[in-house]
Amino acid sequence: MNTLYWRSGLNDYRQHSFSIDSSNNIYHLELLNTEHYLDLSIDQLFAEHVQSRSSKHVGVLYSGGLDSECVLRSLAIQKIPQIAYTLRLLLNGYSINTHDLYYSEKFCRMNHIEQRIIDLDVDKFFEGTHHSLLKKYRITQFHVSTHFWLIKQIDDFVVMGGDYNWPWHDKRILSPQRHNYGCYDLFLKDIAHEGIGNMLSHSMSSNLLFIKHHLDQADSNFVASWTKLPLFKAKLLESMGLGTFEPRLRSYGWENMDDMVIDYKKINQDLIKAFGNCQSRITWNSDVAKVLNSLPASNTQYL
Repeated sequence: MNTLYWRSGLNDYRQHSFSIDSSNNIYHLELLNTEHYLDLSIDQLFAEHVQSRSSKHVGVLYSGGLDSECVLRSLAIQKIPQIAYTLRLLLNGYSINTHDLYYSEKFCRMNHIEQRIIDLDVDKFFEGTHHSLLKKYRITQFHVSTHFWLIKQIDDFVVMGGDYNWPWHDKRILSPQRHNYGCYDLFLKDIAHEGIGNMLSHSMSSNLLFIKHHLDQADSNFVASWTKLPLFKAKLLESMGLGTFEPRLRSYGWENMDDMVIDYKKINQDLIKAFGNCQSRITWNSDVAKVLNSLPASNTQYL
């Protein structure tokens, strides 16, 4: 069994390992103790995250989702020059991710943020480009390859919105990070591109702040359903002083495509056959345990 190790986040507080096995891969994320601040706002923390960049602008990958919009709002509050980069998926010359384009264009226009649209020819891309981008990391969600491709088209310091480590409000534990979304920082390092692959969790401070606000907003009736999560996420972000957010369903740009045109489920199934399934585990330290009001522990189960 071969094991790949890497660190990410401010002060390398996120320790990753990915053990490759012919039948089942194992991904483990450990959150290590490090210096953190809970008295700073999220926009102040994000400003610190990007302060060492060499480019003037921060290039935020913006699919129209709430997490990347959180980054855009935070950087705007801090008056940090930024450009929103949005992928337009073209099939036979027609855009297929209209959901992404609608919300991203509307937000950038209303908030006077420069937006650059980058076109991707879907037919050509799935002739093999997606597989070559994912092979090294054995990623089994094909849309991640479109993110990797987009990153390579941008010269600015690149930022992915990402996510915080999801807490359970009832058992006071964390859900594991999924390997498919844990490799962005590693990819940036491999291609020698300045950037942050997970802005929301880049520092222990920002991760803890999101976890704390999540627990404050969740109540005994909270249900992590597909339709209710957008309302919850909007409420959470508003509680962090970032203005009013328009709730929207998470979209990867492919959900409404007819299988006869793009069978994205089959593409993912083919990737699983090629690279194998993956089990995930997360381990957290005393810093996280204190916010959870529990003890340091590990978990392999999702909420």
